[in-house]
Amino acid sequence: MKTINARSGVLLPLFLLMGSLLSAQLAFTPAADRLSGTSFSFFPVGIEDVNGDGLDDLVRLQNGVALWVDYQRPGRTQLEAQAIEAFDAPVEPQWALSLADYDKDGARDLLIAGARDDVKLLRQVSSERFELGPRLVAPDLFAQNVNWVDIDNDGWVDAFVCHDLGESRIWSNQADGTFATADQWIDMSSDPPSDKSGNYGSIWTDFDNDGDLDLYLVKCSSFAPADPTDGRRINALFVNDGQGQFTEAAGQYGLRLGAQSWTANFQDIDNDGDLDCFVNNHYEDSQLLLNDGQGHFGDATKAAGLTGIQAGLQGFFRDFDNDGWVDLLVLGIENHYLYRNRGDGRFERQGSEILGGDEVLLSGTLGDLNHDGFLDLYATFHLGEPFFRPDQLWLNRGNDNNFVAIRLRGTASNSDGIGARLELYGTWGRQIREVRTGESYGIQTSLPELFGVG
Repeated sequence: MKTINARSGVLLPLFLLMGSLLSAQLAFTPAADRLSGTSFSFFPVGIEDVNGDGLDDLVRLQNGVALWVDYQRPGRTQLEAQAIEAFDAPVEPQWALSLADYDKDGARDLLIAGARDDVKLLRQVSSERFELGPRLVAPDLFAQNVNWVDIDNDGWVDAFVCHDLGESRIWSNQADGTFATADQWIDMSSDPPSDKSGNYGSIWTDFDNDGDLDLYLVKCSSFAPADPTDGRRINALFVNDGQGQFTEAAGQYGLRLGAQSWTANFQDIDNDGDLDCFVNNHYEDSQLLLNDGQGHFGDATKAAGLTGIQAGLQGFFRDFDNDGWVDLLVLGIENHYLYRNRGDGRFERQGSEILGGDEVLLSGTLGDLNHDGFLDLYATFHLGEPFFRPDQLWLNRGNDNNFVAIRLRGTASNSDGIGARLELYGTWGRQIREVRTGESYGIQTSLPELFGVG
């Protein structure tokens, strides 16, 4: 399998180069008044341009079951909410969602999954109108994350579902609007052997710079709380040989962790041309792992000033101030953390007052909900029944740094360029971005890739 990149000519990038007006700093403003009403979401939320007008929209599940899209309208500050009535609201809250154009008709569709109620597809048949697509039958599946990804590199995105109670599942896109089970594509057996359960986070990335997508499965199991050698809680790395054959090799590359991890994120924190990794651990400190350029990782948590981060649920490397260096935002059960990348290998923690003070931001997603070129945060607070904390929108105040925003349009590849790599060269070195869906824990971040250029 070979990932098509932006330089191949198969993907057509759209460029937007702009400046903003404020001084350089990390700062966010609460903006719940921009929302159309009070919302109580579960873990899965998404930001993406749903209707194809070039503006990011918000996808949420009210109380975890009722599907809504809040559209960003040109010239308006307030989002406009619309219920997606085609979605047959399940009894139990859903746990994961992801967006992509799976049938290559130019409109983005939804993949949604929860606990023991199959995997649901919502096909966008025309702008802002959805209908139920084929149901991916999996009555025993407990989804923690879902990804659209072109695993067999045939130009059509397949469905990968991260399964907590057993082996994760794959459905192959048949290019005719239907899907077929394809679990045989990857043998996800654990070492030591187990029932292959405990899958919390799934991320597809080219960690070794060889031009194809690999799979990192992040594991946590309540059935193995005291044994870090149990296969149900050891993170697994399935390395693609370029021919579609995957081999587990987390130990070889320094990513075999047994600390009850929940999510992972890969980005290049030092602009040296390879992807580094941050892993959210539940019971131990989370870890920053630096790539040596050959795909091998070493622990740099202490050297980077990132010690003491625990119980993180969502972890994002993003350039929030557009200075050319990706920062770190962690949302979680006990606390949230925002660190600014200093550009010298170290991160500086920002004051809690920047994002709500002492209130704990449990989950959320990122995108540009006021179209100014700076990433905003939509946060959720669910900590049990009943829902008692309304969602919050935090708008990035921005600064006077410039940026480049790129949305890919695939021709021979999948429509959204999912799996593509973008590289931007400058005085800072080489910035890397990968187009992904279903990043972190059950959520979707906006598909256009933002590069800060100072």
